[in-house]
Amino acid sequence: MKKYYLLLYLILLFALYFLSILNGRFDLDDNELLDPPHIRSGISIENIKTMLTWGKHVDFLPVHNFSHMLEATISPGSEKLIHFNNIIIFLLIVIALYFVFQKYFLLNSLSAFLATIAVTINGTSHELVVWINGRKDSLSLLFILVFILYTNAFLQKNYKNLNWNYVFKLVSILFLYSLAVFTKSNAVVVLALLIFCFLWEYRSELREIPKSFWLFFVVSLVITINYLLMVRDFYSTVNKMVWHVETITRIQMHLVALGHHVFDWIIPVFQILHPRQTDLWFELNFNYIYFGIFLWVVVFGILLNVHKLPKKMARSFFWIIFFYAPVSGLIFEHPHFYSARYAYISLIGFAGLMFQIIDYYKSRLWFKKLHFVWMFLFLLYSGTHLHHNFNAVNRWQESALVWKHSYLIRPNDPTLASYFLRAILRDDGKSREAEMAVVCLLLLAEKFSNRGGVRGGEG
Repeated sequence: MKKYYLLLYLILLFALYFLSILNGRFDLDDNELLDPPHIRSGISIENIKTMLTWGKHVDFLPVHNFSHMLEATISPGSEKLIHFNNIIIFLLIVIALYFVFQKYFLLNSLSAFLATIAVTINGTSHELVVWINGRKDSLSLLFILVFILYTNAFLQKNYKNLNWNYVFKLVSILFLYSLAVFTKSNAVVVLALLIFCFLWEYRSELREIPKSFWLFFVVSLVITINYLLMVRDFYSTVNKMVWHVETITRIQMHLVALGHHVFDWIIPVFQILHPRQTDLWFELNFNYIYFGIFLWVVVFGILLNVHKLPKKMARSFFWIIFFYAPVSGLIFEHPHFYSARYAYISLIGFAGLMFQIIDYYKSRLWFKKLHFVWMFLFLLYSGTHLHHNFNAVNRWQESALVWKHSYLIRPNDPTLASYFLRAILRDDGKSREAEMAVVCLLLLAEKFSNRGGVRGGEG
């Protein structure tokens, strides 16, 4: 594949998201993210001390917060600067992803390029760029991809002696891992994935695993444990795990989440075919349930034969399992219906697996005869998702439209009420944004008053 193809694609993405720079807005909980004084006032010794101790959620995000502190130092309150940096981070993700598909998923250059397009043009990708709160996902993903590239090369090389070269590389990759973890906590999954895949690939010759790997394993495990102990609300979150939720409800919600997310990976059917399909949190869509059951049948079939899979396909399969587990609804109480970006990283493994299958069959005569069919399907996929992303970027330029869209897709989510109230109070209810927030808040209040409470947590 000629290198300028990737450059042309980067230019296309920049053009797609450039509108978010010109008309950049802070929407939904973006303001809440940027409001803390130690972030808003920029970099200082006291602010950095506060950043390292501050946090009321499970996620401990000092690297993510530092990026916004740096922006506040350069240009306080600049929406354009923040949106511009989000785009640059996403373009760096595209480049890193291309090499991950080549080096880790072992795709040829053309397949790696097409897989990169499939992931980064997907309709769920815009949340990483146009939503300020998506910074922690995009920045963490960038660190994860670079960490995978360096760690994969590091683990494949057999260091017989623990020399200074080994120590330098070990410190470097652990530094990348620390950056990823301290940007967003889900990065701990990548360490588990790489170690598991390495041991899986050496399962028939465990005694030949070099000592350098075990040192890497122990040191990285110590870093992970220390991070989890630093997270302020970690233990309280453990107490909210899914064993406090009814088993049947948990399984049903998981199947809906699984079906919904995979459909979004393939085509943004949820937003395009039925954008007013609403009751995500409390009413079950049985089409998604049946699709979720079908996917689990496929997963079990692969698990029974995973030892027969080529190494690269096993890597893709385990990638999907490891990264999707935390957002599946089986570990935590609620699947993350409200934001598809939580399952975005699992899409990378899905795309890798699809193009590995294509590479496997592309030499077959029947596959060659359908060459134009595959090309048409890929163009249809790309065009559909490009159209969806373009509409999403346009919608994001006006908060009133975001509030309306938020209500349409999450009418039974009581947490929206707090966002609506903040939008109303921010400018005394005089803007179009506040007017739309008032309408949505009234609709939300009417729905819950008719129900007599909030299901899953009254009031």
